[in-house]
Amino acid sequence: MPPWGARLGRGFTLIEVLVVIVIVGVLIGVATLSMSLLRGDEALLRREADRLAALLSLMGEQAVLQGAPVGVHFTERRYQFLREARAEIDAESPPAHRWEALNDDSLFVPHDLPQGVRLFLRVDGRMAPPPARIASTVGARGLPRPQLMANTVGELLPGFEIELRDERNRRLRVAADEEGVLRVSKP
Repeated sequence: MPPWGARLGRGFTLIEVLVVIVIVGVLIGVATLSMSLLRGDEALLRREADRLAALLSLMGEQAVLQGAPVGVHFTERRYQFLREARAEIDAESPPAHRWEALNDDSLFVPHDLPQGVRLFLRVDGRMAPPPARIASTVGARGLPRPQLMANTVGELLPGFEIELRDERNRRLRVAADEEGVLRVSKP
């Protein structure tokens, strides 16, 4: 066996370098996998917030195309898009306003939030507790009135904020900025 000083001058063997590279690679893989698993819930929350913001933007365009107000009704775990349906009662009385599901477009079908994600609505800074459930059928009086509406020129009700929360209390907010553009941000 050569003395210790002689070995230092030679460096490492190829096998030793390869073993170190494999060990470092395994450690990086484990760290990356564990980080992506931890962020999976965050990604789910972000996807839901982005989806809702996009649908709310499209809701304004839908109101313009239909020439009638379009709205959305929220519960803690679900949201449903509605449109105003005017029904004539008789010739002398004014039209009655009722809301019907906007199900003729596959984008606007009712959406259940993923397990563990909840939705909270604030209007003008006050928490608006959503009702426990959405009526599933249109009765004589129609579906519940939407909590957020787009008028026939596509403008959304100002002063609203929608907060999505997951089981770990991570939060994302969907709200319109000063120009009326919907943004997703952390509260």
